[in-house]
Amino acid sequence: MLTIEGLIAVISLALTAFALGYAIGCDDRKNSQEWPPRSDKLGGYS
Repeated sequence: MLTIEGLIAVISLALTAFALGYAIGCDDRKNSQEWPPRSDKLGGYS
């Protein structure tokens, strides 16, 4: 059975993982390029 200490440990682990994922994702969004890439020549078709 899950004790109070175990419950606190699981919740804190989940919050830490969420915070790290948010921090990495937020940083990745600033450095990402626009997708799909736009060009004037639409793949050779006009």
